[in-house]
Amino acid sequence: MPDGVYEKGFVEGVDVIYTADTGACKTVLSENIFNKIPLLQRPKLRKTSPLTDASGESVKLLGKANFNIILGSLEIVAEIVVANIEDQCLLGIDILQGQQGGPADILLSEGVTNLKGVSIPCIQVKKSEIIRKVTAADHFIIPGYCEAVIDVYIERNENNELLASKEFIIEPSEEFIANNKIAMAACIVDIKDNVTLKARVLNPSSEEVSIKQDTVVGRASSFLKVISSLKDMENADEIEHFSAVRRLRFSSPEMRKHDMIKNVKEDNLRVPSHLTELLDSCSEDLSTDEKGKVANLLSKFQEVFSKHEFDIGLTDLVEHSIDTGDAKPVRLPPRRVPIAFAEKEKNMISQLEEQNIIRKSNSPWSAAIVIVVRKDQKIRMFIDYRKINSYICPLAYPIAGTQDCLYAVAGSVYFSTCDLTAGYYQIPVKESDIPKTAFATKFGLYEFTRLPFGTVNGSATCQRLMEIVLNGLQWQTCLIYLDDVIVFGKTFEEHLSRLSEALGRIKKLKPAKC
Repeated sequence: MPDGVYEKGFVEGVDVIYTADTGACKTVLSENIFNKIPLLQRPKLRKTSPLTDASGESVKLLGKANFNIILGSLEIVAEIVVANIEDQCLLGIDILQGQQGGPADILLSEGVTNLKGVSIPCIQVKKSEIIRKVTAADHFIIPGYCEAVIDVYIERNENNELLASKEFIIEPSEEFIANNKIAMAACIVDIKDNVTLKARVLNPSSEEVSIKQDTVVGRASSFLKVISSLKDMENADEIEHFSAVRRLRFSSPEMRKHDMIKNVKEDNLRVPSHLTELLDSCSEDLSTDEKGKVANLLSKFQEVFSKHEFDIGLTDLVEHSIDTGDAKPVRLPPRRVPIAFAEKEKNMISQLEEQNIIRKSNSPWSAAIVIVVRKDQKIRMFIDYRKINSYICPLAYPIAGTQDCLYAVAGSVYFSTCDLTAGYYQIPVKESDIPKTAFATKFGLYEFTRLPFGTVNGSATCQRLMEIVLNGLQWQTCLIYLDDVIVFGKTFEEHLSRLSEALGRIKKLKPAKC
């Protein structure tokens, strides 16, 4: 019998040992004792409100009714709840302190309970067992077929000093296991100097399981630690037969990285800072395991993605040529830019010059600039090359058709879009043709060293470059439209493999547009 305060008595004539429980708001009779009451004498049960035990678990209730109870020489008619509990009958605060019997005085020094003027002998008086509910200290996600170590918290109360000096056995809650379909190992813990503790859980299913913060995962019970040597416990004649076996070397368990799963808030899926938003946006519907694989992929190819606006690649696979034949240079005067955009024009020119996309020029050619306001209210600077374009022979380079694209991706479930960072600006202009890209501003004459927007055959050059880079992948694992790439796949693993192959050939991508 566990340590506690007990009194002998009767319920409807059936022998009962009452457990005095000042933490119970209701007096509760066990189902076993209730079934021992003769059927004709057994009270009819009514519905009752839910109850929880000391660990926070729901108690299986049968109902409530008025019972005739006897404590010592005291007879009381009291409303008692019938439930599936281990104790025969918990004597709750409703009797110990309520109108039906109380207030009661439990005198441990004398071994009696005084209730309604009657002294009731206590048959056993010892320090009561400390039981606390155990809750998840944070929000955790356990992937399928995985074992994990999670942080748990043992409920504290006013007896913190007593609690902190105890070792506890943490055992899983049946309700928690039933609701989450996972297993939890029982363990012994010492909570001194520890706010949270570790518990090991196992998810044997293929689906991930989410454990929310403050979920009751089990109960913690105090215990007495008995230290005995094997020599004291066993027959001396048998010890010599096992002495060799007993010489075992024990060590403390080590926590291995693959045994642990970090909580969702701390998330160990680390990627470089310039890829954090990309990881979050592309893995919203993925499991933790899948998100981890995406994080590893991004970390592996982190150099493929631009870290800032000046991090622009430059290819050596193609050059953009501007063949104007024997046409004479065209020189157009600079166009007036609206005052509202004057400062932005200056900043854009300075930035392009710093990025080595344009340079000062003394070319005989000259075009005018055009400022275009985009949907996001940002501006983009274009050059009006219409006059120069009239001298250039257009290339008949094919661009992917809609029907061909739809046929290629049929049956695919996973898609990833990749957008080059300033794709045109990653293509160099043939050195002899750079002067033909010159444009006039009020700040002077400049020319492009990289492919500018607005030139005939610019899109053809870009498409040709991408098809060279992704040769053998187009139509099979990805689609190409100028500087945009779509990688597709029917399964996550297939898609990840295809994406890895594509990223291995590309530089530089813009994370915000992927």
